[in-house]
Amino acid sequence: MDKQKFENFIALTQKAFLAVTEELISCNFKPVATYSAKSNHTVTVIIGITGKGKGRILLECDLTTAEKFAVAMNFGDALESPNDMYLYMAEFANMVSGRAATYINNETGDRDKWLSPPSIFSGENLEIITPNIESQEVYYSGDVGLFKINIGLGE
Repeated sequence: MDKQKFENFIALTQKAFLAVTEELISCNFKPVATYSAKSNHTVTVIIGITGKGKGRILLECDLTTAEKFAVAMNFGDALESPNDMYLYMAEFANMVSGRAATYINNETGDRDKWLSPPSIFSGENLEIITPNIESQEVYYSGDVGLFKINIGLGE
């Protein structure tokens, strides 16, 4: 894996996360050194990156943060169904990943990064591993809570 390419992918994904959260819910997130979910029950959304090379972006937060974030995306109105939270989180992950892919495609001029549909996982003490993908985690804290972003890229 080209180290510069990987670091660029991470930086552009972080840029996308910050831009989308600001646009969606007017919340400023700051990088933090560690991620400690308030509960073991988390919501994780994975978006695959396809095209020339492979990768994925994984967004994770605890259930309370996901609920707050979904309500904020719903303009502060209560959700009609508890399951709506998962739809909002999938849409959020799709927006972040789409923005990151656009940034990468615009920078390289190749237009070779595409997204797979989101996969949503929710449960306690989840561990998700993608073999043969180099990854790095970054953590953000904002008014609605903490997010972990695991960014992976392969050949």
